[in-house]
Amino acid sequence: MSVQDVAQWLFNSIRNSYFNYFEDYRKLKSSMSKYKVGIVGCGGIAHFHGNNYNRFDEFEIVSVADINQESVDQYAEEFSVSGKYTNYLNMFEEEDLDVVSVCTWQGTHAEI
Repeated sequence: MSVQDVAQWLFNSIRNSYFNYFEDYRKLKSSMSKYKVGIVGCGGIAHFHGNNYNRFDEFEIVSVADINQESVDQYAEEFSVSGKYTNYLNMFEEEDLDVVSVCTWQGTHAEI
């Protein structure tokens, strides 16, 4: 076996390993379920959070809560959210959430 043969074999082995790794990653990623996100609060920061969650395939906003029903309805329509609540505790009880974004005034974060 010549040096060129060994070099070609090594190159092919590395290339195949590299492509197999990424193909396996793509398969794994496509089989993973999305993180289910709940948003508490519908103000400006909630829109910032929503826009950023929507940039990634791994996240899906499934519910939103705010004390103002009109705000909830508008946010749900804008971000295609099915779960709508005027009480975040009800949202926590009824939804199976993986992630919660607290988008309310800072003084309320600890309680929520």
